[in-house]
Amino acid sequence: MNPMAKETILVLDEESHVQWTLNTFIEKEKYNVIPIRTIKMAVQNFLEFEVSGLITEYRIQRSCTLAAIGELKKRFPEAYVMILTHYDVEENEYGKIMDAGIDDLFETFIE
Repeated sequence: MNPMAKETILVLDEESHVQWTLNTFIEKEKYNVIPIRTIKMAVQNFLEFEVSGLITEYRIQRSCTLAAIGELKKRFPEAYVMILTHYDVEENEYGKIMDAGIDDLFETFIE
């Protein structure tokens, strides 16, 4: 990778305002950001671009993202993956999350 090139981060979320907010913060840190809405698009982008990381929601299109992330991490083990979720993750789910290859998990609570 060119040392002057920016790293690319995928933001996988169905909500446009979440994508916009994360895009704004991440670009200020000098990363390229590609907003996407589906897991299929994540795989396509990993194959097409040199992607450094993925920030995703725990559930996309009413489906848990863990199986797809596990497959992505097998193919791209160097990729950093963060789940940023507003879902209440139960204690027994943490082991499954970390086993899928998630590097960080952040739960956001809105009341």
